[in-house]
Amino acid sequence: MKKETVTFAQKVKNEILNSEKAVAPCCQLAYLSAIIRGAGSLAISSLGTGFEIVTGNLELLKFVNSITKRLYGKQSDIIADGGKGKQMFSLDCYDSSLMFDTGILYVDENGLTQINSNIDKYLLAESCCKKSYVKGMFLACGSLTVPELKNYKEEVSASYHMEFQISDLNVARQFAKLLNDDGFGFKLTERSKNSVVYIKDKESIADMLVYFGANACKFALEDVLIARSIRNDANRQTNCISANIDKTIEASERQIAAITKLIESGKLNLVDEKLRQTADMRMEHEDATMDELASLLGITKSGVNHRIRKLIELADTEEK
Repeated sequence: MKKETVTFAQKVKNEILNSEKAVAPCCQLAYLSAIIRGAGSLAISSLGTGFEIVTGNLELLKFVNSITKRLYGKQSDIIADGGKGKQMFSLDCYDSSLMFDTGILYVDENGLTQINSNIDKYLLAESCCKKSYVKGMFLACGSLTVPELKNYKEEVSASYHMEFQISDLNVARQFAKLLNDDGFGFKLTERSKNSVVYIKDKESIADMLVYFGANACKFALEDVLIARSIRNDANRQTNCISANIDKTIEASERQIAAITKLIESGKLNLVDEKLRQTADMRMEHEDATMDELASLLGITKSGVNHRIRKLIELADTEEK
């Protein structure tokens, strides 16, 4: 069986989960609320009202189970989907008080239970809880694309991209504001049935990794940025050298063509010794640069340029 490749986004999620073995008591509801918002769906049965999460991330469901057990004494079964394709897992948990505590449900003025389209500000009262909410959202509905180098070759179209796909537009707007209050510069767009909160700036993405506490992934991203920068600089230098070589060859061909005309017309014998000496040197060293010709002739580059221009002018006059 082919081993599944671990994406950079999954590495970030793994690092977050590994660092949250013991979530601070005040942050547990914030984490749970964000994960239900981002990956869960409302579930109603004879057991009551609760949520269901279906995901390919088994560790995320174990993390959710650890929180619900601590807060509500509930240990839910995690069921593996035996179908073809990517392995999926599901968890459902029924507890009405949990749904109200996490701000997913509320009771309106008529006494009716409604789904809340607002992020409960009570859950974000502390800065650590706010950070936990953001991390929970990334675990649930976040994705991240980083154009990693492979054998020093990369796609030209590769770009940096982090996003959160959120089904509720109002929640997405509030979540974008929550992030941008900390200066991250996220944007909001619509895609299919979801609202997408995203950034494409690589420095902001690196800052988000620090915000998540995913420092190992942040260092890995910096390695990619440095490697790409070095690669791009090398490519620019190579392109510059190639362009200069092309210009040198083109100029040399034009100069040789002009001198050949003067030789064929017999006019090269009529020019002064310095011009004839320069013409002979150019014909003997077709690939030489102007600096190299100047060194061979024992004069300055400016002097060579002057003599070559004179030879070309004489050839152009001959052509007319």
